[in-house]
Amino acid sequence: MIHDSYDLTGLMPEEFLARLEDLNLRPVILHGGGVVSMDENISPLEKIIVSSQMFTQKLIASEAEILQKQSMVRQLIEGVWLITFNSQMTRKPINKGELFPRRIPAIVLINRTALNGPQMMGLVKQAGENIGALLSDFERSSAYTDNEIARLSQSLSWMSLDTTKLERYVQEIQSVSKQLGETYEELSLLYKLTTSMKVNQPPQAFLEEALEDLQVVVGVKWFSLKLTEEDCRLAELAGKAINAGPVPNGIDVLDLFTKVHDAKSSDQYASVIVDDTKTYGVSELEQYAQHLLFIPLICDGKCVAVLCGGDKHDGSEINSVDYKLCNALSNSLSIFIENVMLYADMQAMFMGTLHSLTASIDAKDSYTRGHSERVAYMAKQLAIAAKLDEKTVERVYISGLVHDVGKIGVPEMVLTKPGKLTDEEYEMIKKHPEIGAQIIEDIPRMQDLIPGVLYHHERYDGRGYPYRLAGEKIPLFGRLICLADAFDAMSSTRSYRQKLDHNYVLNEISKCAGAQFDPELAAMFVKLDFSEYFKMIASHKSGSGFSQAA
Repeated sequence: MIHDSYDLTGLMPEEFLARLEDLNLRPVILHGGGVVSMDENISPLEKIIVSSQMFTQKLIASEAEILQKQSMVRQLIEGVWLITFNSQMTRKPINKGELFPRRIPAIVLINRTALNGPQMMGLVKQAGENIGALLSDFERSSAYTDNEIARLSQSLSWMSLDTTKLERYVQEIQSVSKQLGETYEELSLLYKLTTSMKVNQPPQAFLEEALEDLQVVVGVKWFSLKLTEEDCRLAELAGKAINAGPVPNGIDVLDLFTKVHDAKSSDQYASVIVDDTKTYGVSELEQYAQHLLFIPLICDGKCVAVLCGGDKHDGSEINSVDYKLCNALSNSLSIFIENVMLYADMQAMFMGTLHSLTASIDAKDSYTRGHSERVAYMAKQLAIAAKLDEKTVERVYISGLVHDVGKIGVPEMVLTKPGKLTDEEYEMIKKHPEIGAQIIEDIPRMQDLIPGVLYHHERYDGRGYPYRLAGEKIPLFGRLICLADAFDAMSSTRSYRQKLDHNYVLNEISKCAGAQFDPELAAMFVKLDFSEYFKMIASHKSGSGFSQAA
């Protein structure tokens, strides 16, 4: 019986098929039950043999043995040999309804002496063909002796095994290469994250870059990281959604994560892979993706954020490998967020200590309560107007807080004296910048504040103290704080006079530009918004504590 289709795809390595072509050998496919598929280029004589009833019967009788052996050679008809290549050569899945448990490729070889034999003559006669025409069409080079058939069958068997092994090795190498490539990308991503994980960088920018890199490596269409609002230490990150890719509109990852867990009554901190959102039991999921991954970020035993990814570009499901990579990244992100919160704690403690220190100094004179905080605030506003970078602005503010720390070394009776100071007392006052610089010079992270402390009483015309510096030889921090300090001194009541009118103070600053003050900074200062400053004055006057303006 002849089967119509002829498909060697997946049954034999391409290299082996090419070698058969070079040898002028045409393979056939055995389907079981005597059914055979033949190449369209097979010779008419071979076609008569393979489609004959005698060949079919002999083939059916040999099928059990064919299935059991790796490869074999057997004479089915006088002078007609069949070489089969079993298991190693058959990798294609079986079609439903096939008789054989697998399709088996084979080669039909004809002995030269059998061409004029009675069985061959009988087959040709039954087919109604002319033997002379068939033999002339059938190349004599395509016929063999029994010894040649034996050697050829052995060679073909070795060749089939070798090409199959080589193909398998190539596939294994390609698979390993692919895995190595994926692993390299994963390791590169994790290395990049850990080496760039600095708490003094903008946290949102770091998280955005991390998610974009992860999206590329995992191959999902989008990622969204939603942070909670429950921890004040998250600062500007609280309640933020950090996205990579075209995140669906209206998605709330934290809310979905809660509903996913409620649907299965699972651990609220457990990661979840949703294989099919249509069947999961949460109706909202389906509008966002077919496949979803949820991973919570845990810090101090609490969930501070949830990472969610949806649908892979290639249409495959999100698998355990994707989960492991995302989980490893989420651990790194948890550490980063925890470090951000720890840094916030340290900053809060540091700033609280500075506020307490400056408050204790200001408290030596009831008239100067809140002076350091107000100077720090106005110096910061001036630094912003001067378009200094964010980090420098923050350091100007801290320098303003501690600018009068040296007054701790000035006798209280001198600081609070209501009348005019003697020359000796004034010299004591003039020492406070140097005393302040000496106090903070050995404190880590405060050395860059020294210019604001040491030079805030220098004048632009060179008539200030302690070193009579002039112009831009006065460090920028000193020129900024000089303006803020003088403004607050004129704008607040002191033991020796009442506060001055606000407009009068601004006119004085403009008049002293180029003499006491940096002219460019003075022009910027008089244009600042002072509404928050007046609130600070009221707050400090009432004794209600530190302002939140900074």
